[in-house]
Formats: sequence, C-alpha cells, structure tokens
Amino acid sequence: MGKRWKQGAVSLLSASALMALGQGAYAATSAETIPAWASAEIQTWQELGLLKGDQNGLVRPNGAVTRAELAAMLNRIYGYEAGSAASFADVPAQAWYAADIAKVAAAGIMQGDAAGNATPLANVTREQAAVMLGRALHLSAATSAGAFADEGQIAAWAKDAVHALQETGYITGTPAGDFQPKKSLTRAEAVKMLNGAMGTLIADGAAHDGVSGGNLTVNKPGAKLTGLNLTGSLYIAPGVGDGEVTIEGSSVGGTIYVLGGGAHTVVLKDTKAARLVVDKKSGEIRVKLEGDTNIANVEFASGGELDNGSAQPVGVVLIKTKPTDTVHWKGDAKELTFASGLSFEGSAGHISKFTAASGLKNGKIVLAPDFQLETFTADGPVQVTGEGKIGTAIINAEGVELSKAPGVLTLNAKSATVAGETKSSGGTGSSGSNGSGGVIDLSTKLYSYAEASSQLGGTTAELQVKQYIAFLQDPSYKPSVANSATKVPDLTNATTYVNSSFDVKPSIFASLRGVNTSVLDASRTWLWLGTNDGVTRVRLTDNEMKSYTTASNDLKDDKVLLLISDGRTGVYAITATGVSHIQQ
Repeated sequence: MGKRWKQGAVSLLSASALMALGQGAYAATSAETIPAWASAEIQTWQELGLLKGDQNGLVRPNGAVTRAELAAMLNRIYGYEAGSAASFADVPAQAWYAADIAKVAAAGIMQGDAAGNATPLANVTREQAAVMLGRALHLSAATSAGAFADEGQIAAWAKDAVHALQETGYITGTPAGDFQPKKSLTRAEAVKMLNGAMGTLIADGAAHDGVSGGNLTVNKPGAKLTGLNLTGSLYIAPGVGDGEVTIEGSSVGGTIYVLGGGAHTVVLKDTKAARLVVDKKSGEIRVKLEGDTNIANVEFASGGELDNGSAQPVGVVLIKTKPTDTVHWKGDAKELTFASGLSFEGSAGHISKFTAASGLKNGKIVLAPDFQLETFTADGPVQVTGEGKIGTAIINAEGVELSKAPGVLTLNAKSATVAGETKSSGGTGSSGSNGSGGVIDLSTKLYSYAEASSQLGGTTAELQVKQYIAFLQDPSYKPSVANSATKVPDLTNATTYVNSSFDVKPSIFASLRGVNTSVLDASRTWLWLGTNDGVTRVRLTDNEMKSYTTASNDLKDDKVLLLISDGRTGVYAITATGVSHIQQ
C-alpha cells in the first residue's frame, strides 16, 4: 500500500514560496499568530510539506491572496493540462505564474475582464474565489441555500457560485451573517476553503484502502482505491492525464467526476455512486463499469466512452457536450437524453428510452447491429444510421432520418425519412409513403399460410402472395399447363411461381446457383435475394448486406421460395412453411 494522505492534504504554493522553492516545510514560528479556525488545516499542510513559508519562514495567514496565487493553488491541486496565456495581454510569458494562469484559463476556471486582462497580481476577492472554486468543483446552482446579511453586495455573476459553496458547506458567513464578497481573500481563508472542498488528496499514484470522509481528489495516474466510503464527491482530476485509475468496492454518496484518464480506462468495479460526470477537456477518456457497479445518473459534459459491463443498467444518462464531441456507449441504460453534441455511437447494449432533445442541432446517432433502443423519441432533427434495432420511434420534429425502419412509427411531424422512404403525416410521401401518418407499424410480420390467406389481400402484392400460396397448396397445378396459350419456361429455380401474365417475376438470376428468387426495388437501391438459408438485402450503392433468418425472428423458416415486392422498399417472403412481410 502507498502512503495514505491525511484528510485535507492539498498542495499550496504562494507567490513568495515560488521564489523560495529550496526551503523546506516548517512549523509556524512565534513571530506570527495562526488563526485558531484555520490552524488544523495549516498544520496538516505544513506536515505534508505542501505549504511553505516566504523567505522569512512566515505563512502570512492574514495576507491577501492574488489571482495568480489562487490559480497556482488550484492548478497544483488538480494538475490542469497545458494551456496558452496568449489571450491575456497582462500575463508576461516569463512570469512565474504564466503557466498556472494559462492552465486554469484553458480549463475554464479563470476568465479575463472586459478588457481581456487576467489582472494576475490583483488581490482575489471572496466572490471571485467562490466563482473559481465553484467552476473547479463543477457545482450546480444551489437549491436551498439561505441568504447572507449582505446579499445585495454580491455581484449577480457570483451569486450562483457563492450559494452553491454555501449549500455544500465550503463557505460560511461571519458571526454577523455577512459574506463580505468584495473583501480580499486571505491565505488562511484560502487554505480553509480549499481544504474543505478538496477533502483527502491522493497524489502518489499508489494503492489505498479504506479511505473515508467527505470529498476525495486523485491527481496522479495509477491509483487503485478500494473500500472508499465517501459522503461527498470523488474527483479524478485532470492531473491523471491519460493514465489509469481503479476504484473498487467503494461507495460515493455524491458525484464521481472523471476529469482525467485516457483510453486505457478509469475502472469502477463493485462501486455505488449517485452520479457520474465525464468532463475531460481534450483527448480520449474511457470509463468501464464492472461487477455490481450501480450508477444512478451519468452526465457527459465532454465526449468520451462508457462501457457498462456491470450487472446493473445505468439509471439516467444526459449527453450535453460541445457540438464537436462524440459519445461512445456500450451496455444498458434505462433512459438517455441526447441534448447536444456531434454524435452518439452505440456498439452493443439496450436503452429503454432514448430521446433526441429539441435543442439538438443535426445530431448523428449510429447504432451497431447489437444495439437496441426500445423507444426512440426525436424532438429535434437527427440522423439515425446503422443496423441497430428501434422498437418504437416517435417523431415530433422535422429533419429526422432513420436509415432502418422501426417496429412501430408514430409520426407527429409533417414528414420523416424512414429506410429511404418519405413518410408523411398528411398527403402522400415522395417515395411511396402511404400518407396515413399517426402510428405506422413497420415491424416484420410473420404469417402461416392459413393466416396469410385469410388476412392479406389489401394490395396487389398481397393478392399475389395469396395466389402463390393457393398454387403451392393445389396438387393439380402444373406450371406447364397453367395456360394452354402460354408456355411457361422451366426455370432452374422454378419452384417459384410465374403466372401467365408474368405479374410475379422469377429471380433476375434465374440460372444463378443457390438463388431461389430475387427482387430489385423500383428505385434500384435495394436488391433482395432469397435462398435456402434465408433472405439477404443488398444496398447497391455500397454493397452493404443484411440477412433475415429464422434466428433473427424475420422468417417462419429459412427456405425461401419466392420474394414479392411490397411496392415500397420491403418484400413479402414466402417460405416453405409461411410468409414474412419484411419492411426494413
């Protein structure tokens, strides 16, 4: 086991200390008084060698912290990725704080003023510090925090952060109930605030067992943490880089924030958490859920990959990323909302309820063959491709494209493109839509011969199916004498039926060995082949193929005798024991 860090261990480096890196940790001298309310935190940091004094050995607890110093504190805690300070005209490239300012700015923690300046040497106010820490901790707006006595003095842009920190207990008011938002933050106040927010820091990339408390922050790769029992949140910080972190047999009462890690995985095994947030600013990130891991809510604030290999489906998933981000998903979830981002790619798994939100801007969803959406609702324009299965699709917006037909389509928009065909809720679609709108059942239908004979007959294709079944069941019928005036050719695959008017066509590959029957749709986009092993659909634009068999619940049996176009993009497949209407 590696060294277990004490509660509240956080690296802190002041501006003066940065000029005196050679000095070691020291105990506060009698030359200065350490406030009792911050003495425990300051002592802990000193013991760990993380808080150094100035050239005179003084901590200066009552001294003001500059914006540059607070940036350095946050950066040393979280280990933010490299950034550029070019956007701040008042940050010299050679300044000791240039790299820290650049990193926290790139992470979205620090923003410049209206003139584009970082004002690095200005004292940071309490409300400014609250905003920076709130961003670092990814805190949401408070729901039940009380008002401070000087509430009216808090800037509007700082109120959400101040109250979020108040609600979580990271900041408190004065005995008089004031927050003092314009007052400069002292070093002791900074230590106290950061210590409470960051909790225990794991900064050695080693194994630790049985850590308990409020929050916990991991800022180095390689850590393996078992038996965590946290009432607060777990931060896998950007300092983990592209490395690995493993959490096993743990309970996190708050949120697991995955801000660092790479393609070789942050692993959560047999772990329970109320919420998981993925938000890595750049590069790949992969999270793997294993064992009996149970995560109630997952939020993607950036692109990334989640592989739910656990025995439990994720409860609710929200994808709210940049327009250029892609989320890769594997495994099961109960609900998923695609609110923003470039694309969602599902490789395998099942999602009970998937919603493309109204604010989505031309998002893309790619579903692999082993991926299934039980109910898909499109409230915004979206394109769905791939061979994955959609049980029920509810289309509430224009601009929706489904490359594969769902089992049931509910069309509440004017139109949608489904399997290359325009479906319209009023009038006739441009590609042969029935124009009925409302609920349209597009699932594959299976019939016995008796069921097909009694239930079909509403279209020409259905009448042809019934006629063929009648001939199959008529022992006196012989193709050569079907019409004395017409000689029917003796085709090599002529178990298929050809009537005297040639309304039902034989295979266009009549002499091709192994092909019993085939159909080319009117648009010359889809070629359907029937064999003794089932039905194969070929998209002629790229030769993409899909098979329909008994195993996929698309056929009564796999010996296909005849294919008849349904007049749109599907076919009726008559097999040795039944009939299938395949609409995909």
